[in-house]
Amino acid sequence: MVPGVQPKISLGLAPAAKSDPFAADCARLVERHSARPQADLIHLFERLVFDGWIGESDLHARNLSLLAGPDGRHSLSPAYDIVSSAAYKDYTSALALPLSGEDGLLGAAGWDRFAAACRLARPVAAAIMARPAVRVDEAVDLVARSYVPTRALRGDYRDCVVARAEALEAWSRELPA
Repeated sequence: MVPGVQPKISLGLAPAAKSDPFAADCARLVERHSARPQADLIHLFERLVFDGWIGESDLHARNLSLLAGPDGRHSLSPAYDIVSSAAYKDYTSALALPLSGEDGLLGAAGWDRFAAACRLARPVAAAIMARPAVRVDEAVDLVARSYVPTRALRGDYRDCVVARAEALEAWSRELPA
């Protein structure tokens, strides 16, 4: 997450470690190294909500970076290497980058722990998690107009986007007050 340094090394993990760090570990790196930690922690939370929504099950720590600006100060990079695999048969709902120590499956408790790692108040986290439900009609239209190769695959992806938006909204209501 720091230019020239692999996230595992930045976190004191052996580069050959079998798994990536947790998203909460990445949040700690952002908090420690970002010139604008509050904005970047919100961005990180939004990124994982978006990836959870679209079924991006390949997000790993190497797809998160802190970029040095002209003044040498760091900020979280824009999102890149986003691929949705939700419509495919072997899809798993687990994130490749688990939120905060659980097995990667999504749920209100995991999002609540990750929001805490990002220093987000629960109402802010809940509002971010509810955004996909507001935009689901646009997403469904985009899927329908996409170049996804088959009608069946587009239908599977549409169903995933709708179901994930509903789940995120439900989990946002389950966050403790």
